[in-house]
Amino acid sequence: MALLQQYEAVSFGDSLFGCYILLPLQQKHVIQLRRAVWVEYRGILRTLYLPVKELLVPIEGFLVPEESDTELLRLYLEGLLSGSVQPRWCPVLYLTSVHHVNRFCYTQDGKHIQLKHNMLRDTVSCQRPEVKQHLLFYKTADISRNYGMELYDTLPPSRQKLMQDIEQSLNKA
Repeated sequence: MALLQQYEAVSFGDSLFGCYILLPLQQKHVIQLRRAVWVEYRGILRTLYLPVKELLVPIEGFLVPEESDTELLRLYLEGLLSGSVQPRWCPVLYLTSVHHVNRFCYTQDGKHIQLKHNMLRDTVSCQRPEVKQHLLFYKTADISRNYGMELYDTLPPSRQKLMQDIEQSLNKA
């Protein structure tokens, strides 16, 4: 936590310092630091600019395994929808949060169904078209593409069906 405080206080967006801050935010490390960045040190999200291509480790370290902590997933979505995390300020954590929220919402494991529907409803209602498109159409990470991600041109049938259900529930409300 002291490192996060130091970065927030004096880094001025230094990319080398940013690399070191990002390393323990990988999925293989304990969740406490990831949670701290998204709750207590949220200001870091505006200064942690490091292009995905300049990471010292493969991007997969931030994407695998998929996030299962629902509190952190809610924080990711909140950050995306509110504009707290944006690709021009924090490309790595933007991609990471889009990836994990997308995977969680579209996973058909029978768990957290209401939460997933609520998150998708919030996404469909999002007033930020770019974020909405990224969250709904994200396919996979691809650092050679814009924003470090590949998007579907059209949603696969299972996702189309889910989105129709979500839109119908919004129309009823």
